[in-house]
Amino acid sequence: MKKLITLALACVALASCSKENEEGVEPNAPVEIKLNAGIEGMARAEITKITGATDVQFVRVDGATPSWTTVSDISTTGSIAESTGTISLTTKQYYPTDGSNANILGFFPVATSITNGVASMTIDGEKDLIYAQPVFGTKGTPMSNLAFNHLLTQFKFVIIRDGATTNTDITNVSVKLENMNTTCDLALANGTLSNWGTPTFSSEAISTGTASTTASTPTAGIMLEPNLSSINVTVSATGYTSTIVPIAGTDDNSFKAGKAYTITLTFKGTEITPTATITEWGTGTATGGDVK
Repeated sequence: MKKLITLALACVALASCSKENEEGVEPNAPVEIKLNAGIEGMARAEITKITGATDVQFVRVDGATPSWTTVSDISTTGSIAESTGTISLTTKQYYPTDGSNANILGFFPVATSITNGVASMTIDGEKDLIYAQPVFGTKGTPMSNLAFNHLLTQFKFVIIRDGATTNTDITNVSVKLENMNTTCDLALANGTLSNWGTPTFSSEAISTGTASTTASTPTAGIMLEPNLSSINVTVSATGYTSTIVPIAGTDDNSFKAGKAYTITLTFKGTEITPTATITEWGTGTATGGDVK
């Protein structure tokens, strides 16, 4: 009888081990956090700019009511796969074993510093500033996608001449943006940008260009402070005195975050007439003024 009981216990233990191996997870084993960037909400070209980078920033705070205002550093960095949006974290993260919430947000590029949940950011016109609102999950309920959004406004430029008022192509066209703000604060809790300053950014979007009766190829996008009511563009060319062309936004009188504006500068006789259309990121409108 004793042998039968021992054999029965051994069979139970073996069955338990077999079941554990089949499921592949021990009840108290840590569960790794798997993240996806939800790239369907972003322009593919802009995701490509950060694909493979190891400096996408991630911040984690655990608990049912996370206090983002106490954050003074990131939790880890990571990269985003272009084709799938899968996020690979430099330092693996695990859900709390007690079943409580893990909360994670993301942003890019690297912050200059983080104090009391506010990241000091610097932009250079080339890199996008993106942010994903916090998502949460537990070891029993995985996190949803981190939905990254554009926080800046993108500007592109096109030049063309009006065939009715000009006889020859306009040469040596220069289009410049000058003294644009480069620094701001990013609130980690909600992605709000504030305290814009340090107006040191300048960029010559077009240099020695030629304006013909066929519109030029749009320049590369320049990503700048959002929600400006207008921008000033310095334009010059052979036969045209350097002049500042003001271009106003008409999306509630501003250039909105997450929208790309293509500014077309038309040379008409002795005038330069700017207009604007919207491409790629979102929809919106902008108007311009005449320069004589």
